[in-house]
Amino acid sequence: MAVWDFGITGFDVTREALQEAGVASQVHFLHDALGFGKCKLVVAVPEKWEARTMSDLAH
Repeated sequence: MAVWDFGITGFDVTREALQEAGVASQVHFLHDALGFGKCKLVVAVPEKWEARTMSDLAH
């Protein structure tokens, strides 16, 4: 099972914080150089879960 941390923030803020923490080499950036102009976030859960909305996941 994979575990992911995901976040969206300003590149400059992130770069500076990672350099200060000494972990910049452990993080991969996706940015506009890839040619993406929009994004879509999809959250998927196993069908056996009763969650049907994002609000359900908060409980």
